[in-house]
Amino acid sequence: MSATTIIIISILITLVVLYLSVWVVVKGYAYKHTVDTDEEAKAQHTNNLNEK
Repeated sequence: MSATTIIIISILITLVVLYLSVWVVVKGYAYKHTVDTDEEAKAQHTNNLNEK
C-alpha cells in the first residue's frame, strides 16, 4: 500500500471516530435532558397533588 492510501484511511478512521464520539455526547446530553425534564414534571405533579 502506498503512503497516500494509508494517510487517507487513517483520516477516514479519525473522522468516523470523531463523528461517533460527538453523536454519543449529543445523544447522552439529550437523554439526560429528557430525564431531567421528566423529573421536573413529576415533581410539579406531586406538588399539585399536595396543594389540593
